[in-house]
Formats: sequence, C-alpha cells, structure tokens
Amino acid sequence: MEIIQAGLPVFLGSLLQGCTGFGFSLLAVPLLLFFFEGTLVIPLLVLLSLAMNGAVWIDCGSHLSRRTLGGLLLGGVAGLLPGLWILNLFPASALRLTAGLFVTASALALLLGFRRPLPPRLWALLAVGFASGLLNGSLSMSGPPVILFLANQGADKNVFRSTLAGYFLSLNVVTTVLFLAKGMIARPTMGLYFACLPALAAGTLLGIVLARRVPERLFRLLALVVLISMGLSLTASALKP
Repeated sequence: MEIIQAGLPVFLGSLLQGCTGFGFSLLAVPLLLFFFEGTLVIPLLVLLSLAMNGAVWIDCGSHLSRRTLGGLLLGGVAGLLPGLWILNLFPASALRLTAGLFVTASALALLLGFRRPLPPRLWALLAVGFASGLLNGSLSMSGPPVILFLANQGADKNVFRSTLAGYFLSLNVVTTVLFLAKGMIARPTMGLYFACLPALAAGTLLGIVLARRVPERLFRLLALVVLISMGLSLTASALKP
C-alpha cells in the first residue's frame, strides 16, 4: 500500500516535470503529505528531484548556455542569505501571498501575450537568479523567477527545459550534500526512495517523450497553465486559517 501511496504522486509529478521541466512538487507534494510526514517527504523530494533533473539534463542538456546557467546560479547564491533575512522579518504567510499573487499575475500576463524580453546581458541573469535566491531562502521555492524569465524571453522548449534542469540539478546537488551533512536522509527515506524509483523513471521518461512531440505553442501554453496553478496554490496556502 505504501508503494502505491508514494508511487502514484511521484509518477504524476515526474510526468509533468519530465515534459515541462518543472511542476513536480505542485502535483506530488500535496498527495505525499496526505500519507507521509513532512520530515520524510522533504528529503525524499530532494533525492527524487536529483535523479529526475539529471534525466531531463541528459535528454536536453546540449541546448543549455553555460553563460546563462552560470549567471542564474551566481545570482541565486547571492540572493539566498537575503532571503533568509527576509524570512525573519515577515510572516511566511505574507511572503507566500505576495509571491503567489505576483506569479499568478505575471503568468496570466504572459498567457495574454504581454512580453517584454530582457536583453541577454549578465545583469539580467544575475537579477533573475537573485530573485530566485530570495524565494529559495524565504520560501524554499526557487523556480518561479527563472520560469517566468524563460517564458518572457520566448525560449523554445529545449532551451526552457535544459535551463531549468541544469539550474534545479545544481541546487539539488547542494541541497543533498547539506541534508546528508545534517543527517536528514535516514533509512526510511532511502527505503521509500528506492521504492519510488520505478514510478519516477516511468513518469520522467514518458514526460520526455511527450516533450519531444508537443508543438512549441502547446508547450508554452502548458508551461504557463502549470505556472498559474503554482501561483494559485501558493496564494491559497497563504490564505489558510
């Protein structure tokens, strides 16, 4: 029963992320937390994401610009400590509400055709990465600024997926090392991780196959719909009593 309770959410989440490059947590986390404790789910997600983003990277990593990834990572590292500082100043619910409304509004604007591509300069990459670092430090959510940036730039699906895979994979490696150093990855986590690997592999590979066949226009629509769902979910979590 435990394999089914964990395997189905992992399959659905990895299917979505294998196709779009993000969205695993959006589908998997609520379902997993319904059956398992957060202390088990969080390190499990980090390990699963490490394997999943590695697979997506292998599929489309050749489309990634090292300069783009380097700029985003530098900005992300710079924004991490200020994000932790912000978390100490404001309630987490207020931060989630602000981030959720911003992500939802921005994704809706992009869906309606409003785009203002940024110049391909280092300062732009650092700024996007810094915003990602702020969210990572304050809410443990690094994806939305990078996703919005790529959608605003009109990146094709291979560049979109490869950039997200490279960025998330780098973060996953660092987070895994930190979790190991803190002893947060225990035997029950590893047992559930290995039990979920078949579902993860099936979902990720099916998502990769779908990504290759989905037309560019439909891919961008799907990515924005998922991003809007992420923003609404974040907003809803902030408004819970």
